Amino acid sequence: MRPDDSLLSPSDRSDDAPKTNETQCAEDALRAREAQLRAILSTASDAIITIDQRGIIVSANPATERIFGYGPNELVGQNVSILMPTPYCHEHGQYLTRYLATREAKIIGIGREVMGMRKDGSIFPIDLAVSEVGQLGLFTGIIRDISDRRNLQSDILSIADDEQRRIGQDLHDSVQQELAGVGMLAQTLLSTMNRDASSIPASVAEPLKELVCKILAGLTRAHQEIRDISKGLVSTRLDSTGFMDSLRELAARTDTLKNVHCAFKCEDPIVISDSSTAIHLYRIAQEAVTNALKHATPEHILIELGAEDGHLVLQVADDGCGFDPEKTKAQMGLKTMRYRAGLIGGKLSITPVENGGTLLTCKVFRGGIHNEEWRAQQQK
Repeated sequence: MRPDDSLLSPSDRSDDAPKTNETQCAEDALRAREAQLRAILSTASDAIITIDQRGIIVSANPATERIFGYGPNELVGQNVSILMPTPYCHEHGQYLTRYLATREAKIIGIGREVMGMRKDGSIFPIDLAVSEVGQLGLFTGIIRDISDRRNLQSDILSIADDEQRRIGQDLHDSVQQELAGVGMLAQTLLSTMNRDASSIPASVAEPLKELVCKILAGLTRAHQEIRDISKGLVSTRLDSTGFMDSLRELAARTDTLKNVHCAFKCEDPIVISDSSTAIHLYRIAQEAVTNALKHATPEHILIELGAEDGHLVLQVADDGCGFDPEKTKAQMGLKTMRYRAGLIGGKLSITPVENGGTLLTCKVFRGGIHNEEWRAQQQK
């Protein structure tokens, strides 16, 4: 007996085979869903890309072409790494290979912020979310340009930095001067008491002198602490080689603290061509040192600046008691450091040191020059 036509797919029927109303309705519904899906993909403001298991782009919606600057159909057949700068393109390939081998998700199903690269070579921040379409052996990536968000975050941090510098300047110009004035009055009082000691009963003079000496000592300590705070808030110049000078001064200032030794290491001179990058890196180093002093009670702290494969690398290491990764995630200081790293196209990592302690690394994939270029600039 001839099988019911309704059980056959359109490809299994001859063109001449009559269609039942049920089959026709199913095909119409399928075409309507396909048209709806095409309309959604075409009008989506986010880039939507489909790749195969080799990372080859199978499809890309118009937003992808608009965001990345490619023309129609220029992306299909290309490896998805064409949309990512180094090192993100290499990392993405490694993640995909590892996932297919282990099925352990690192980025699959997890959104994260990375850097994208347009056709003209310009780099910009993006939100990337990758999902697997298992039955088809494909992966779908949804990409959002977050340049405006990053700019807003940068503006907010700049405002905070400006306010921080203003507070530091006020401490230096106002509070320190007031403390100096009070200290001079206390010193004058002590000198007067010493000069007129004969007219003051010994039972009264000695306790008063002791009290005034304690006041002077307290004022001296407060003056020193406020000076250190104001220096930390109002950092030295953060352009050209001034960035190295600022880190060197941070290490020297920390080294004066009791029970801790801090050093700065930079084997080859580093020039930061962008002042914003320099400021964010300095604040990251400053926060890392502060966290180490506050939570790890280290004996030694090392601030190191260098270059790796043409990228700028800042590291802060200590030999303290280490850290709890779960507790560390919630710290506002760490969140701020990660924000700062992201704003300058960097990647922040915090790892325990084998023999105890913590290593913070911030790698910036653009923005620094060193060695021969620095010497050339110095000779100009």
